[in-house]
Amino acid sequence: MLNKLKIIEKEAVEKIKKARSLSELSEVRVEYIGRKGGLTEILRGLSGLPVRERPKVGSESNRVKNLIEAAWEARKKYLEKKQADVQLEEDIFDVSLPAQAADLGHIHPITRVIMELEDYFGRMGYMIYETPNLTNEYDNFVAVNIPADHPARGMWDTFWVEGKEKGKGNLCLPPHTSCIQHRILKENKPPYKAVAIGRCFRYEATDAKHEHTIHQIEGVIVDKNLSVGHLKKTLMDMVQFIIGRRVDIRLRPSYFPFVEPGFEVDAQCVKCGGVGARSSVPGRVCNICKGTGWIELLGAGMIHQNVFVEAGYKYGEWRGFAFGAGIDRLAMFRYGIEDIRGFFRSDKSFIEQF
Repeated sequence: MLNKLKIIEKEAVEKIKKARSLSELSEVRVEYIGRKGGLTEILRGLSGLPVRERPKVGSESNRVKNLIEAAWEARKKYLEKKQADVQLEEDIFDVSLPAQAADLGHIHPITRVIMELEDYFGRMGYMIYETPNLTNEYDNFVAVNIPADHPARGMWDTFWVEGKEKGKGNLCLPPHTSCIQHRILKENKPPYKAVAIGRCFRYEATDAKHEHTIHQIEGVIVDKNLSVGHLKKTLMDMVQFIIGRRVDIRLRPSYFPFVEPGFEVDAQCVKCGGVGARSSVPGRVCNICKGTGWIELLGAGMIHQNVFVEAGYKYGEWRGFAFGAGIDRLAMFRYGIEDIRGFFRSDKSFIEQF
């Protein structure tokens, strides 16, 4: 039995040294110290040996097993390192090869329109404000002539947030940029011109013209002798600047609590060019304007005197006009985009067009 152990020791060590791969090394282990290996069979057969031989054979068997396992582990580490070195050599790259062209980023169309609006109004002497993403009940409603029991609050599907601001009521996400109008009136001494740009949030269903998150620009102009004529000229110039071409607009009388008189401002549809019907097929109309030929662009009007009084002005001393334009809608007109939801889909091919 001892001679057999010496033979197993010699054969196993030689095969371990000759193994050229981890798979070959694994086969050697199975052959000698696996569940059915030669050394394992000797250990299992110790009970059949004479009592005097068992200790010596058992001791020698354990020595041989430990020696084989030590040799196996050493060879395994060597082969693993060698395999890693080969992998590194195969993966090495030639630093002298020309680099791949870098994929440069693109400015989002909404960001581009915002930058151009800031530049446009800044060059005309307007102060530039940024609206917050979290406001309060007072600034958003009360300060612009919408008290707590006013039915007009239902015009805005507001996202309310847990918590309150001291003296200003419950917190909410701004559904319109008019939430900053009171601050502009309070901080400045007339005459002045200001615009505020920011994101607005509304709890409403989405479609080709509506999103729950939008961008707006709020304009506030205060002076002595302003009229609706000044308002219309300001809006016509802004729309023409952004779109890059003349587009017909129209003012429709409408109600907003913070202006009197108030107007909805429409522009000709970018898809059908104001024609309305998209196809000669009966019942099929433009999916953007729904066959009207017009798209609602913004709300505007002469600032209500109650808003002036709330900001500390004397009733009737100053006049002003305000407008709130959807920047997303302006971008749609500018680039001929038919679906507002494309701005928020993170589609690389969409952004690369601009």
